[in-house]
Amino acid sequence: MQAVWRGKKMVEQFRLIIKAKNIMRTCEDEYMSDPTSIAKTCNYMLYVHLFPPHDLDRARKLYTKAMEKMQQRGPDHSFILYSFLIFLTATQEEDDSVLYELHRRAKIADQARGKHARSAFELADIGFYRMAAVMHPEDAMCQMNYAISLQWYRNDYKQSEEFYKKAARLTMGRNPLIMTNYNWMLKNLMGADRFGEDALHQESKEQAEQAMHEWNDKVKQEAEIEQDIEHAAALCIQYRFRLKRQGLLRYWPFEIPSYRDIKMNLLLKKKKLHAIEEELPPPVVYEDPTNWELCNDGHSNQYYYNSTTGTSSWERPLFQIEGIELELGPGWEDGSVSLCCVFCISQFLLSCLLSQHRKMPVNLCFIPPISHTERNPRRRRRLGSH
Repeated sequence: MQAVWRGKKMVEQFRLIIKAKNIMRTCEDEYMSDPTSIAKTCNYMLYVHLFPPHDLDRARKLYTKAMEKMQQRGPDHSFILYSFLIFLTATQEEDDSVLYELHRRAKIADQARGKHARSAFELADIGFYRMAAVMHPEDAMCQMNYAISLQWYRNDYKQSEEFYKKAARLTMGRNPLIMTNYNWMLKNLMGADRFGEDALHQESKEQAEQAMHEWNDKVKQEAEIEQDIEHAAALCIQYRFRLKRQGLLRYWPFEIPSYRDIKMNLLLKKKKLHAIEEELPPPVVYEDPTNWELCNDGHSNQYYYNSTTGTSSWERPLFQIEGIELELGPGWEDGSVSLCCVFCISQFLLSCLLSQHRKMPVNLCFIPPISHTERNPRRRRRLGSH
């Protein structure tokens, strides 16, 4: 039951994402076709604010228009309240008290929809804020806006901090708007006794330690290679010296392999040790022609018989010398093949005469005669292995 329930929720979430994405793609054309519609105006104001080039002046006018419409028509709508709250947080145009009040009103508006009803802001969170962060991963403002959405709408401060960090990394911590909002969230919502700059410094320190560790490993590997080269050179010198001492080497000094050649040889050996062994093609095995005989089954079909292993094959074995003549085996002795052919033709003619006499159709599937090999028990045993 739990698996069915989770599968149902996943299908609903996927359909919601598709719906939100379609609204995001068509919101600009829909607003241009009917600019008086409040729903189309709200979708378009999110598009102008969240997607590059982030026209904040135009978005501010549309947010103001939507808030005025909501106050005239009433009651409060969580979609407009959350959107305006995130815009004011991103631009830092209002005090904290105004932000908290908008958040309180948005939560009350969602609760009025019912306990199990979806929030009116959920489509906007998925289709605009999250989609902008996914579609533009190198845009710091898109990452910051989604971080603000997570902190106000979902109360997911840990995930919000990750997107704040991503936005700060994209700007190298030099955007005051991003760092101010990051520090405000840490202090007022998470209650953390630290700053966003501390997290960036810690992350930079970990990256530097990782880079130092990789560099040390590289230096260690190079030192091992140098040591192997020196050891190989020492062995080479000792070997030549012993040959010279025993009178087996006529020249001195000798040609020592270059540093590059020794290093390349050692690297190739190390790669062979660490690489995955690839499957090599099987070696070519040639048969011994003295063990094979060319035989006939009595029906003009040739086959090859191995007198050593007792096996037979229709295909010609692979010999090192192509076209080599093999010893004739059963079926080729004493002209049995020609006799067999004559006997077959005579039996066929006899069946034709009988059919004319009895006015019956000719039976072309007559029984073949017993071949010379079938009369010989020794050769019949050879064919039996085939």
